[in-house]
Amino acid sequence: MKKWRGRVLIAEKIKVVEELGFSAELADEWYGKFLKHQNHALDRSIKSLLTFSQYMTKVRDAGISSPAQIGRKRDQFQMGRIGDVGDYEENNCRFITAYQNHCEARANSRFEERGRLDSILLAGQTKHTSERYRKISEALSGRTAETHSYIAKNAIASANALRGRTKQNDPRMVGIADKLARDFVIRSPGGQMHEGRNLKEHCAAYGLNYGHMAAVLRGKEKHHKGWTGSYVNDIDLATLETIPAMPEKLDWAA
Repeated sequence: MKKWRGRVLIAEKIKVVEELGFSAELADEWYGKFLKHQNHALDRSIKSLLTFSQYMTKVRDAGISSPAQIGRKRDQFQMGRIGDVGDYEENNCRFITAYQNHCEARANSRFEERGRLDSILLAGQTKHTSERYRKISEALSGRTAETHSYIAKNAIASANALRGRTKQNDPRMVGIADKLARDFVIRSPGGQMHEGRNLKEHCAAYGLNYGHMAAVLRGKEKHHKGWTGSYVNDIDLATLETIPAMPEKLDWAA
């Protein structure tokens, strides 16, 4: 059979399908199933020596009338080797249902053989050591759905108890906020210097966006609405004072 760039010529493909009594409109779908079979065999390191004509002959002999009948579902058809040995050759394979193919594979110990090969290939490539697996097993032993539910409920209750706490309604948050706060120096567009430790309060007082202003202090943005500045530990105050003041209104059209 003639081939061109690895694909059967369109005329040849249609001719094979029509000679076996199938509709020419489904020639592409039949050929797609044929290529899929070859690729699947190649992935399993098995040769498929069938031609497209031989493949379609086996389709007809199995009583298959539509490409949709070939697949991996229980009642769909698959190409199965006799005894699950050898390559896919004209006298060594036929179409059977996926369920039949599965039963034959179990009877011929194909799954067990594949499992042994996988264990050899994966030897020494486990994510954890045997000792680590033993510790994980001991830590998980005795756990039930009831105990997990109890732990989850306690975690949710703890999270709900912490929700909404601020410096105004919880004295303990004052110390936490003070530890996280950083001293900063900010220069307004008019050149006035502002020092502080609570950036959120400063932004709220002057109508600034906290996220953008924080980016300015970290050096990620040059300015925000003309405001510049930095954290005290990140810049020399004398250097900040030499930065020229920005105009009150920026002329973006200039």
